[in-house]
Amino acid sequence: MKLSEYIRKQFSRFGKKTLRKNIHNYISKKKDICCEDEVDREVIIDNIFELYSHSLDDSIETLHSDFCKFIGYKASLKSSNDKKGLDLWNQIDKSGYKGEEIDENEIKKALHDVPLYFLLAFLGYGYYKFKDVREPVVEPETVKMDTLEKSFTPSVTPEESPLVTPSRTPTV
Repeated sequence: MKLSEYIRKQFSRFGKKTLRKNIHNYISKKKDICCEDEVDREVIIDNIFELYSHSLDDSIETLHSDFCKFIGYKASLKSSNDKKGLDLWNQIDKSGYKGEEIDENEIKKALHDVPLYFLLAFLGYGYYKFKDVREPVVEPETVKMDTLEKSFTPSVTPEESPLVTPSRTPTV
C-alpha cells in the first residue's frame, strides 16, 4: 500500500465522513429509521405534492422525475453498468404509471411503500427545491405608500405646502 493511500485511509477513518458512514451502516442494518408510528405518511405525501405544485413546468412530471432521481440518473446508471440501480430505477419509474400516463394516485401508492427515510428525504428535497418559490413576494414599503398616496385626494397642493421650498417646487 502506498503511503498516500494509507494516509487517505487513516484520514477517512477519523475525518468528516465518519459520522455519515456510521449512520449509514447503522440505518442500513436496521432497514429504516425509527418513528414510523409517529408520522402520518398521508400528510407527508400531501406536502410533497403541494411543494411540487409550485413547479414552473408540469408538476406531476417533475415530481415523478425527482422520485426516480433519488436512485440516480438513468444515463449514469447505464454508463456505470449498475444493473441493480437500473432495475430499481425502472421499478420506481413504472410504479408511477397507470397505463401509459403518469398518475398521481399511483405515485401516492408507491410513496406509501418506500422506506420512511426515503419519503422524508423526498419531502426535504422538495422543500429545498421550491422553498424560494413558496415565499410570498413582499412589496417594499415605499411602493405601498405611493399606492396609498394616489388613493387619497391631496388637501394641500405642493405650492401651498410648508414642506416644499420654492426651489424644489415641482413643475406641473
